[in-house]
Amino acid sequence: MKKFLLLFLVNSFFVYAQEQDACYSVKELYLEIEEQNPPLAIDLNEGWNMIGFPCREPLDVEVALSSIQVTVIILKDNNGSVYLPEFGFNGIGNFTKLHGYQIKLNDSVVGFSFCSPIALADRYGCTDCEALNFNQWANIDDGTCIEIIQGCTDNSYFEYNPLASEEDGSCLTEVYYGCTNPLALNYNQNANTDNGSCNYEVQIGDLAAGGIVFYIDETGQHGLVAALEGLTEGATDPYEFGWNGYEWGCYQEDVLGADQTSISTGYGNTADILNQVCETENGGITASLGSLDFESEGYSDWYIPSKDELVEMYTILGQGSENGNIGGFDNYFYWSSSEYNAANAWGVNFNYGFTFSTDKNLTGRVRVIRAF
Repeated sequence: MKKFLLLFLVNSFFVYAQEQDACYSVKELYLEIEEQNPPLAIDLNEGWNMIGFPCREPLDVEVALSSIQVTVIILKDNNGSVYLPEFGFNGIGNFTKLHGYQIKLNDSVVGFSFCSPIALADRYGCTDCEALNFNQWANIDDGTCIEIIQGCTDNSYFEYNPLASEEDGSCLTEVYYGCTNPLALNYNQNANTDNGSCNYEVQIGDLAAGGIVFYIDETGQHGLVAALEGLTEGATDPYEFGWNGYEWGCYQEDVLGADQTSISTGYGNTADILNQVCETENGGITASLGSLDFESEGYSDWYIPSKDELVEMYTILGQGSENGNIGGFDNYFYWSSSEYNAANAWGVNFNYGFTFSTDKNLTGRVRVIRAF
């Protein structure tokens, strides 16, 4: 019962101390117990001395005096029994708790003690309070302490440190997965971590490279895509037809080099128109300037298709397609980048599918394209 009470008091004290100091451990408690409960010791003089036996349990006289046996001449108890080490005679047997004895020595002894210090259980573990695996119940360090490493502990950030065990606020750049190869058809400029999704082979009608594929060249690796929607930013409607459109621009001006009509010439046409710095007759911006400002699906290199490229779009994606108007084109006139003469440029009527040249200062729909 007494042992249980002692354990209860010790545990209660430890829990209280631990609440006051996070680094407080059983090791500290043991040191305090040993400090506050030093072994009882006595200095003995040469000749006769009076001693008492303070230990909790009886102890054989010969064993108890073994450390000073060479100096002991005789030991007597209050019954007259004696211990004579010179003759190997022990008439007393065991020391009895709280009993007194007379002892005669042939030399002085300093710091003699019958009893051993309080024996506390050894508990092995990490005793370093600064370590990740600090064990408050350990009093003997076993060398297993793990250093606390600060860093980014969130694996959704670039700065993630798998060795870090404590967040230090260094997580800055969130990881975005996608195709990071600009040569791939599904390149994602917003992605900063490649997830192996890059696609280099497409078919007509696929969504790739920022738009809808409507032309693939003989290599099978390159071609053209149409934007997913028509241009609207900066459009104008001077004749109040009920829909927004763009002037081709450069009315009554010859644009050198912009008269190409075949597939793969739309980019050059658009560049030549932009270099001419064409103006409109009725306000708003030109079709070519609208294409320059357009950004979609992470791409900004869009341009106006040539006449043949626009016809291909109508045939493959528009109202002329056997699969229906999968490009979502309006039943109106669309501009190409191909100039006919100083006053006119080519376009395609997506309601009926015929091509014709018309005044550059009239408004038309615009669906830009890009090459991959």
